[in-house]
Amino acid sequence: TRAPWKRWWFRMVLGSALWIAANSEYTRGLLAGHAGSVSLSVLFPCVPVCAPLAKKSGPGCNLLTVSRLVARKNHVAVLRVLAELVDQFSHLTYTILGNGPERGKILDVIQKDNLTDRVTLVLDVTDAQREAYYAEADIFVLPTVSHGDDVEGFGMVFLEAARHGLPVIAGRGGGVAEAVVDGVTGFLIDPLDHEALKRVLIRLIENREERERLGMQARNRVVGQFLCSARKYDLEKLYE
Repeated sequence: TRAPWKRWWFRMVLGSALWIAANSEYTRGLLAGHAGSVSLSVLFPCVPVCAPLAKKSGPGCNLLTVSRLVARKNHVAVLRVLAELVDQFSHLTYTILGNGPERGKILDVIQKDNLTDRVTLVLDVTDAQREAYYAEADIFVLPTVSHGDDVEGFGMVFLEAARHGLPVIAGRGGGVAEAVVDGVTGFLIDPLDHEALKRVLIRLIENREERERLGMQARNRVVGQFLCSARKYDLEKLYE
């Protein structure tokens, strides 16, 4: 980290720890050179037991992003692609859940690109409302960008999307590859490659069968590896 006071706290926290749990292999690698003799383990995030999947019908395709509105999350890249696809896909919509400093810029892009009838920006939601938005979505998209040491350590929202049987389009970088298996639970792309994002979006929009297959594989992976009941057992082993 760049800030001196953050480096000081970083050293203090690591130096006083008995053991350290990283949220991915990627973050464990970042910590390895600073942990000294402290035990360093990976404890992946988890999600609750999966609820029954919502049945979806009709011709529509709903994109969803759940994240803080900051530049690194790359919402504008999705909006730019969406602006090129709305004439081709009349039932395509996009919902963004979150708030943050990029709110003004995102609203400006929505207005300038004539997307007001296709994009819904929801600033504050309850947990139950967020779950409902996941249940109504068809594709989860979050092409995060890595900026120096500001990276995605894992990506809890990718598990939340998978829990609801959604295929994911994510930006390659950081620990995201541990949350999203490329070609199996979704697709990892270069987040700065406009055409790559456009190609994979078109592919999933046009192919409901592939969306459902990837989404079910994502959900099965969550059930097999990322439920909190299993993580509780992992944590107990670490404490022992």
